[in-house]
Amino acid sequence: MQEKSGLYKVEAQDELSMILHVIGTAAEEKLIFIVDEEGRTFHNAANLRVIKSYAQDRERELVLVSGSLQLERLCAENQIPCFATVEEARGNNFPKIARPKRGWLGAAITLAALLSCGFFYAAQKRAVLVVTPAARQWQGELVLTVDLKALGSPGDKELTLTGGIQPTGRKTVGVKPAKGNVRFFNNSGRSVTVPKGTAVATTGGRRYLVEKEIVVPKQEKKYVMTVPVGVSAGQATVSVVAAVKGTAGNLAVGRLTKLEGQLADKLQVINTVPLSGGEDREIPVVTNGDLTKLKQVLQQQARSKLKSGLADQEGVFFSDSDQFQQLTFTPQAALGQSLERLTGTLQIKASGYVLTERQISRLIAQSLAKQGNWQPERNLSWEILAVESQAQKCLVKMKCQGTLVGKISVEKLTQNITGKTKNQAERYLGSLPEVDSFQLSVSRKKLPRWRKLIKVVQTSEQ
Repeated sequence: MQEKSGLYKVEAQDELSMILHVIGTAAEEKLIFIVDEEGRTFHNAANLRVIKSYAQDRERELVLVSGSLQLERLCAENQIPCFATVEEARGNNFPKIARPKRGWLGAAITLAALLSCGFFYAAQKRAVLVVTPAARQWQGELVLTVDLKALGSPGDKELTLTGGIQPTGRKTVGVKPAKGNVRFFNNSGRSVTVPKGTAVATTGGRRYLVEKEIVVPKQEKKYVMTVPVGVSAGQATVSVVAAVKGTAGNLAVGRLTKLEGQLADKLQVINTVPLSGGEDREIPVVTNGDLTKLKQVLQQQARSKLKSGLADQEGVFFSDSDQFQQLTFTPQAALGQSLERLTGTLQIKASGYVLTERQISRLIAQSLAKQGNWQPERNLSWEILAVESQAQKCLVKMKCQGTLVGKISVEKLTQNITGKTKNQAERYLGSLPEVDSFQLSVSRKKLPRWRKLIKVVQTSEQ
C-alpha cells in the first residue's frame, strides 16, 4: 500500500492489521482507499465494521473508491461512503490549506506545524494487533452461591405446579367378543333369506349378530315307495358374534333360542356348539381417593420446591419457608373417568425471592471466569439440579451448556508482548487457548516498550 496525496491503493496482500496501521498513522483527516476486486480485506463484512469503528475512534473520515458491486452493497449496509471514481470521492470536502504570509510569523507557524506533526507522529501506534477470541461448545455442572439478601426484599408470587399419579380404581371391560355357530330351521314351504346383522338372543337378553347373509331352504317331505312318511325342516348354519365384548358373551350349547325381528315367526334357531372367545380386561378409573391423593401430592411438591427453587419465564423463585396459600386445584379428569395417568395443576401464592435469568447468567459467567479465561457467548441453557439453603444463602447446583468464548485481557496481552520481537510475540499469542487467530503488524523490529503504543482490536469470525 503506497500513499499519494491522501489516496491509498489497497493491494491484494494487505491484511486487516495493515489497514488499521495505515489509519492509525495517517496524517490526513480524510482517507480515500482505492479498492479493486482483489482487495479481499474490504470485501469481508466483519473486517469492514472493524475498519469503520477504528477510523471513527481515530477521528478519520473514511471513503472508498471501487467498482465492485459487492463492496458497494457492504458499504451501503455499514453506512460507509463508496464512489466509482476518485474525483467523486474527493468532492469539495477537502479543506483548502491557507498559506501563511512570509516573515517571522509565517516561519513560526511553519515551525509549530512541523513540531505538531512530529509530536503527532511520535504519539501514533507503532503496532496493531487484531485478535479473534476462540469459541468452543461446553457443558458441565456448576455450584452457584446465591445471596438472598442481595436479591432485595421478599415478595409474593403466584406459582403453578403440575403433577400426576396412577389411578387406583379398577373397572372390567370387554376387549374381545364371543363367537360361534347357530343353526336355523325352516318349517315353511318357502325358503327364507336371513340378512347379515340379524339378531338372535338368549332368553336372558344377550344378543348376537349374524355375520353374513344366508338362505334357509324350505321344508322337505320324505317318501318311501311314493308314500309320504314324514317332513324334514330346511336347515342352514351360520356364524354369529356377540353384540357386546367380554366373557359374558361365552355360551353353552342350546342357549341361543330366540330370533328377533320379522323372521321370528318363520324360523327357529339354536346354537348347536358353544360360543367362546370373549375376553375381559381391567382398566384404571379415577376414584374420590385418587383426586384427594393428587391434591396432597401437589401440595407436598409445592412445599419441597419452594426451597429448592421453582423455574418459570422470569427466572427462579426461592423461599425460606414452605408455607403457601392455595389458590386453585384443577384435576384434568372427572370421577369415574378411565385413563392411565391422572394429572392436575395446583396454583399457589408464596413469599420469597426471584433470581432473574440475567442474574443467573451473570453468576455463571463469574463462576466460569474463576476457572479460566472463558465467558458465555450465546445459546446458554441451564437446569437446576439441587438447591441447599444456608442462612440467607442458597447453594444452587446447575447443569449448563452453551457456547463459550475466550476472554481477552488487553492489559495482559500488551504487558506480555511489549519490547518483544514479532516472532516472540507471535509465539506467545499462539500459546493462548482463548485466542483463535491473530494478525500482528509492527512498524519496527521490536514492539514498543510502552503498552499504549500497541493498539489491540478484537474481532470475531464471520
